[in-house]
Amino acid sequence: MLAACGNGKSDALPPLDPTILRTGAAVYRARCAACHGARGEGAADWTRPGPGGVYPPPPHDSTGHSWHHADGLLYRIVARGTATAIGDTIHASRYGMPAFDSVLSPQEIHDVIIYLKAGWTSAQRRSQAEASRAEPFPDSVQSR
Repeated sequence: MLAACGNGKSDALPPLDPTILRTGAAVYRARCAACHGARGEGAADWTRPGPGGVYPPPPHDSTGHSWHHADGLLYRIVARGTATAIGDTIHASRYGMPAFDSVLSPQEIHDVIIYLKAGWTSAQRRSQAEASRAEPFPDSVQSR
């Protein structure tokens, strides 16, 4: 009998290290929850610009779009702020997400992103892990 041939992709979800999750949860509560909500639910009407044309903080749970982005981009958004991370200097005033690289260490940024993944569905985590193969976290902050 022939063994089943795969496509080289693993259906296994990347593990979520409990130590990283604890650190990420603490960082999230201290630095992210005030804007993105205690459970990552984001602001109401986050897909539409609010007063002054600024987009409200999006959710980071399974109802949002964070899981569409690779680890590398998520890292840059937290570290550099949205406008700089995506290179949109023309519309920079639309994005309320500031840079946190002067507030959080590279490892804290990594850990909070890992924490966010705990709120995503298995399918979302698989899709995000696939995108992250091409655009992973910076080498300096790989999982412990």
